[in-house]
Amino acid sequence: MASEIFGLVVDSAGIVRTVRIPDSERLKPTCSMLIGQPLHDILGKKTYQIFAESFRRSARASQAEELGCLIDLLSGRRWFSVVIRCLSTRRSHSKLFSIFVRDVTGWRQAQQRLERAKTLLTHAERTVRMGTWETDLRTGELTFSRHLFDILGVTKRKSSSVVDLLWKIVHSYYSGQETGGSGTPTSQAADQEVPYLHPDGTNRTLQTRLIPVPCDGEPPLRFVGMIRDVTEQKSAERELRESEMLHRLSRELMRARDEERRQMARELHESAGQSLAALKMTLGNLREALPKRNSAALSHLRSCVDLTDEAVREVRTISYLMHPPMLDEAGLASALRWYAKGFSERSKIRLDVEVSDDFGRQPQQIEITLFRIIQEALTNIHRYSGSKVARIRLARDSAAVRAEVQDEGCGLLHPIQSSGSNHVPGVGIAGMRERAHQLNGTFEIDSVRGSGTTVRVILPLVDARSAAVEVKPENTDSEHGDASLRVSLALSQCAQGGSHQ
Repeated sequence: MASEIFGLVVDSAGIVRTVRIPDSERLKPTCSMLIGQPLHDILGKKTYQIFAESFRRSARASQAEELGCLIDLLSGRRWFSVVIRCLSTRRSHSKLFSIFVRDVTGWRQAQQRLERAKTLLTHAERTVRMGTWETDLRTGELTFSRHLFDILGVTKRKSSSVVDLLWKIVHSYYSGQETGGSGTPTSQAADQEVPYLHPDGTNRTLQTRLIPVPCDGEPPLRFVGMIRDVTEQKSAERELRESEMLHRLSRELMRARDEERRQMARELHESAGQSLAALKMTLGNLREALPKRNSAALSHLRSCVDLTDEAVREVRTISYLMHPPMLDEAGLASALRWYAKGFSERSKIRLDVEVSDDFGRQPQQIEITLFRIIQEALTNIHRYSGSKVARIRLARDSAAVRAEVQDEGCGLLHPIQSSGSNHVPGVGIAGMRERAHQLNGTFEIDSVRGSGTTVRVILPLVDARSAAVEVKPENTDSEHGDASLRVSLALSQCAQGGSHQ
């Protein structure tokens, strides 16, 4: 039974009468042993029942019966293709049946591998939303994968649009490929994006890849193609580009606003501040010139001096809030301590600042970002939380800088309730989050109703060269002394009027 084709003849009782096999000296002894043996004993009861049913059907229909059998042999389990035919033509004669057996184990295994490959291909196509097809220019035959029709939204009965699309892709390949000296296209794969009107009326974008199959140096006449619907991918890429553009625009706007604040603070200090200082000196001269007995004029003069002092403090406070000079000169830690002192005086909120000993100076952009986020967080505490205390913590390690602002107020409500009315949060939190993301940092808010809120910012540190702080003079070398004088005056004024920051 190891031969390719095995034939035998049995009678109606299932007794083997003749055995026919290809010439094989090795199998002749086995064949002689089979003659005269009942087929029931050779095949076993279960398999013989299948053969007996086929005998009866073949005799009644006078035509061959085909069946497949899985038989356990000493060499292992094998698949066989069996053809049974009734040889007797007269009903009165004892019937004889021919049985031809072919070992189809290899073919069956190849078929199973092919089915598994088809199943895997189908799953892969569904996963990546891709369909495959093949064409032969010599015969004009087109074959499609099942999933291709799902992508294109058509059925096999309405496949003319699919055929037109595929021939268009092939024609585009021939017209778009570079040609050699022979004038024939080169055997290179071609990728392109094709607009497609879906039957549901939507415009789709198809990504196609056409792979020519080489043919002994001849121009390719057979192609394998793939089609994938990339409409959603293209839409996501477009949204990502727009998002990145908006992100860059937001970063530039914030940077410009910070620079504008710095410039306006400097202008206030150098213009309005200097003018008010000159006014105060003029008022002092006027006091010396007025007669001592003119009490009414002296009283008005004292009022003017008091108003001038108040204006000086207001200008200094506004200038400091817009951009503290200590942030550039002394760093974030010193600027926050001084800002916290003024904030506590204005808001009546006790504010503690905790800075790790190794915090030091940070890159300018990091210091500005943290200061603005902490400034906004403290503003929210004053407006909405109702907390009487707040804490600022600054720490750093080798990889990142961490800042936390914590209160013990009502917690973050959605919407925030303030003064008995619903207040929808504005752009403050969004602005803080955007500032952190611009430096590839993380922004978190932990809030428990009735237990307070913690705003946490973590910004990664850049390398040592970028992290070095570079202090540049505001003017040329000839004006260096004036720049230093202005810084000294600003610090001394802050020290004298700290309670009004």
